[in-house]
Amino acid sequence: MRLVPTINVHWCCVSAVLLLWAFASSSAAGPRKKTPIKWPTSIDWLNFEDGQQQAAVTQKPMLVLVYANWCTQCDALAKSMEDAAFVKLTKSFIMVLADHDDKTQGVHVYTPDLSYVPRLLFMKPEGEFWSEMSSGNQRYPYFYQSSSLEKLMENMKQSLTVHRQVK
Repeated sequence: MRLVPTINVHWCCVSAVLLLWAFASSSAAGPRKKTPIKWPTSIDWLNFEDGQQQAAVTQKPMLVLVYANWCTQCDALAKSMEDAAFVKLTKSFIMVLADHDDKTQGVHVYTPDLSYVPRLLFMKPEGEFWSEMSSGNQRYPYFYQSSSLEKLMENMKQSLTVHRQVK
């Protein structure tokens, strides 16, 4: 008669171990890779190194978008960037895409303590990070989401005014 409780305890332990193993194996891998985000092709995107060179030559300010393919906010932001007024405004900037998960791109030098995405960083044509140009979010000062595209466009216009690039 004592065999039934022993079997139930045994199966409970086996189930618990299997659940723990499944949880540990899924969370230890970190964020899951997703298919690459489809950034608007109407924007002339460069990598960080090429963007720095182009900004130096053209004297245009640079806008660096740090993203991750696993980030749902980045995907939503990409869709909102198809806005015609936004695309037109980007023509006065050197637009850079930098993958947060690729540490070889060099952008992490400017924001070593920031790990959130998406981040949009304004850079002066001479390559200096313009840290004062922020989203207004106190906790995540360079975080812009699809619903804050208007704020991003305001900051872009302010940057152009300061850099005398308004046409």
